[in-house]
Amino acid sequence: MAAVAPAVALLVAACSNDGRTLAPASPDQTASIITTSTLPPDATFQLATPFGSTTPIQQQYTCEGDDISPPLSWVAVPTGTAELALVVTDTDADDFVHWVIAGMDPEIVTEILEGQPPRTAVEADNDFGRLGWSGPCPPGGETHSYVFTLYALSESVSLDSGMAPDEAIGLIQGASAEQTSVTAVFP
Repeated sequence: MAAVAPAVALLVAACSNDGRTLAPASPDQTASIITTSTLPPDATFQLATPFGSTTPIQQQYTCEGDDISPPLSWVAVPTGTAELALVVTDTDADDFVHWVIAGMDPEIVTEILEGQPPRTAVEADNDFGRLGWSGPCPPGGETHSYVFTLYALSESVSLDSGMAPDEAIGLIQGASAEQTSVTAVFP
């Protein structure tokens, strides 16, 4: 038993520094973390989608699939943006509205995950008469163009959940300071 006590003392002493504390900075060290931006200073406001001018909208985002909202992300949100909003329309069907979503804080929300609108976002009705996303569903044999427009708003809009799409789009466009769009087709 007497031999165990020194071994335990040695073990406790060895474990007293678990590596979770930082070593003091050396005299020539001025910063412990260096961050850099991957965007050039002249980057423009852009929306990224899993489809575009050369890639059609994938079936899972349409009425022929699971009809879930697509993942979207953006970069270079303009300085002074109070809120982000997104509108999706079918230009071949008199700007039929597929999605209106607003209330996205540009400091917090940098993307929309597949099938998951941001928790803080507010969705209006679409022209199908449903809340939120309803994907492309053109008549059989027709190819339609869909415009995804992300708006940088200079002021927050009071979009109500379930608001009529035209009314919601009017509020968004009235507060728009800048916008970026991606056009894609289906099928």
